[in-house]
Amino acid sequence: MELGFITSISLTAVASVNWCNMDPMSQIKVLYIDDDEALLDMTRFIIEDLDPDIRLKTSSNINEALDNYRNYDIILTDYEMHSLDGVELASRIRQQSDLPIIIYSNHGCEKIAEKAFTNGVNDYVRKEVEPEHYRVLAKRIKCEVDRYRSNRMLRESNERLRNIFQVSPHAIAVIDLDGRIIDCNRATLEMFGVETLEEVKGLNCLEFVAPGDILKAKRDMVNCIKRGFLKRVEYELVSDYGRRFP
Repeated sequence: MELGFITSISLTAVASVNWCNMDPMSQIKVLYIDDDEALLDMTRFIIEDLDPDIRLKTSSNINEALDNYRNYDIILTDYEMHSLDGVELASRIRQQSDLPIIIYSNHGCEKIAEKAFTNGVNDYVRKEVEPEHYRVLAKRIKCEVDRYRSNRMLRESNERLRNIFQVSPHAIAVIDLDGRIIDCNRATLEMFGVETLEEVKGLNCLEFVAPGDILKAKRDMVNCIKRGFLKRVEYELVSDYGRRFP
């Protein structure tokens, strides 16, 4: 009987990503909130001129921003505003969304930055007047959006893999590097005649291998860990009540 064992190092797809050099998926839509309207217009003009992939929608109305932020890829907000500071605004948004948020402020206070990160802010950029500063700001915006999009794609990919794992007609078990079962699909439970994952979780997968195949299975597990892959192999399996699966 063939039972697929997957080591835990293969459970999650691992993305090696250079966050700041990804090919842009699409235009980046930024909601920039500040009660200094002159600064809003100047920042929008400079950033859009520096990077045509970035489009800034400016707003000095916090309530309007709270109603419309879901239409954007990232939120850039001042810290000190009349009706609500940027950290409080970020905290409200974070209760409903995981969109990236950057505080863009004249204040460089460590206490404010700590408060911002505690409330779910992704980055904290201090306002400066040097032209090069706007290149840095544009890069920070793109980095946060690239990271967000990549993480979202990874989550969606893992969810698809999880669904395939669960509905597969083939018995598949996920094991840690010591061979202990940490997850399995419904087909595995049915094969061994149990109802729940808890009944097999933590058991060593070798306990289900027939005595004549144990040495071979141990050798294959060692090779899998060393090489990172394993060719197709078959063992005779046995349930805890003695039923054998050739």
